[in-house]
Amino acid sequence: MNAQAEFNSFIVGKPDVICAFVQDIGWYDDDEPQPARIELPLGYTDEQYGEFMGKLNFTYDSGYGAQNLDGIIWFNDGSWATRGEYDGSEWWQYHKLPEVPTYLYPEEDR
Repeated sequence: MNAQAEFNSFIVGKPDVICAFVQDIGWYDDDEPQPARIELPLGYTDEQYGEFMGKLNFTYDSGYGAQNLDGIIWFNDGSWATRGEYDGSEWWQYHKLPEVPTYLYPEEDR
């Protein structure tokens, strides 16, 4: 799986991305350098977005086995996405703050 293509495909139809980080957490030997987080800061510029996407242009094994990527994407409506994982199979998982049910409102506001 290409991390950049997966990210781009996931954010289609979602609110605007306000910031994000992705980290390759694959298994490494002790003598291999640990990868750095790939960060997209709040208030990012077009240049920073391009650099972020360029750094995401790598492939990883998204199938069963060890989880390879971790991260969070924040959206401008207060929703967010995290990496879901089950037995090493992984994906972006969208989260939205649930609406407060009417039975929890004060009686005069129902």
